[in-house]
Amino acid sequence: MFARMRSRWAVMAHDVAMIPAAWLFAQWLHVAMEPITSDRWSRIGQELPVILLCQAFMFWYFGLYRGIWRFASLPDLVRIVKAVIAGVIVAGVATGLLFGLGDSPRIRFVELFCDAVFLTLFLGGPRLAYRWYKDRGRERGQGQRVLLVGAGASGEMLAREMLRDANRPYLPIGFIDDDTYKVGKEIRGLRVYGVTSQINKFVSELDIDVIVIAMPTASAREIRRIVGICESAAVPVRILPREYQSGAPIRVHDLRDVGLEDLLGRDPVQLDWQSIAGAIHGKAVLITGAGGSIGSELCRQAARMA
Repeated sequence: MFARMRSRWAVMAHDVAMIPAAWLFAQWLHVAMEPITSDRWSRIGQELPVILLCQAFMFWYFGLYRGIWRFASLPDLVRIVKAVIAGVIVAGVATGLLFGLGDSPRIRFVELFCDAVFLTLFLGGPRLAYRWYKDRGRERGQGQRVLLVGAGASGEMLAREMLRDANRPYLPIGFIDDDTYKVGKEIRGLRVYGVTSQINKFVSELDIDVIVIAMPTASAREIRRIVGICESAAVPVRILPREYQSGAPIRVHDLRDVGLEDLLGRDPVQLDWQSIAGAIHGKAVLITGAGGSIGSELCRQAARMA
């Protein structure tokens, strides 16, 4: 708890320090990078405490310290923009009432506009840079190299969870997707390398350890086709269960081996294995379609009972 409080106070100190920095940059810029006169320094000294107070209050009011830098994202940036705009407006009104508009209303507007731009950059930039640094650090970690099949919403969420997982059992390397529009694009910094017919090629080129099928809404026929392609890649295949087709939060440890229910599109029928074993034991059995996913599984099960 002490560490969290210390971190929060450090973030608050950073943000408060950025307020005078942004204001001084704005003053410097609007006079075309000329030295600031002694009169203007005196005015800055009068205005700065009011600006600090107004903008720091808006930072607190808009909840800038509810977020965590490690997970800074677009909502955090939107919150920063709102806090900065509100703070600049309130500070502009307060200083105008207390000290007047200075040289002219137009110059005052330029000062406030530049202040808002610089302050947004000074607050948002370090947050996003810190997240990028932490994510890059995790990406350099260890873990089984994963090729994700499916660059949709589920694939994106799964890649994000893999990158965030401190234990790092999996290291996502890239995506495969049959939507040719996505090929060559990047998701979470990971490239969509090609279509499913090229899985074997990229497994070899990218030194992949595991293929993960992240397509919980795909039909059983589509899953059978993809599994059939993956079989010749000679690497394990994992799948994201169909339970996630409803959009539930994805957890990396729920990945599992491909089962009959994935290939059939339904829960497997509970068979009377004792009767089946008695029927085929010691007999020559012909299984048609044994080269496919279902046929090869039947062969393995029949061999165990022969």
